[in-house]
Amino acid sequence: MKLDLTNNDLKIAISEAILTQINTEARDQLIREALQQILEPKRDTYGRVTSSPIQEAFADSCSRLMREIVEKLISEDPDVRKKIEDFAKSAISKLLANEDDHYKLVSSFVEAFRKSMTGERY
Repeated sequence: MKLDLTNNDLKIAISEAILTQINTEARDQLIREALQQILEPKRDTYGRVTSSPIQEAFADSCSRLMREIVEKLISEDPDVRKKIEDFAKSAISKLLANEDDHYKLVSSFVEAFRKSMTGERY
């Protein structure tokens, strides 16, 4: 039998069952340890300290919100859209006009394509 914990109602029911079956001291310890887990910075596979789960959640939320704001601004403000288009055209023109940069760009595309086709990651 496989227990599917993707259903939010099931998660709530299990949480409530656990919290009502343990004494106050055990519940307080469980809450303290859970808070410590989300506040404590993690370590990556190389042992380096990284963000805590709460920091990651906050950063993800900020990034998602900023993406929504920028998408709305670009799609609804023709002046902003025009400036971005002009900037992109200028940057691409300058990149393609310089022979060395053009060769580097083509080489990067070829290498990325080769890696995607061979499955090589690094």
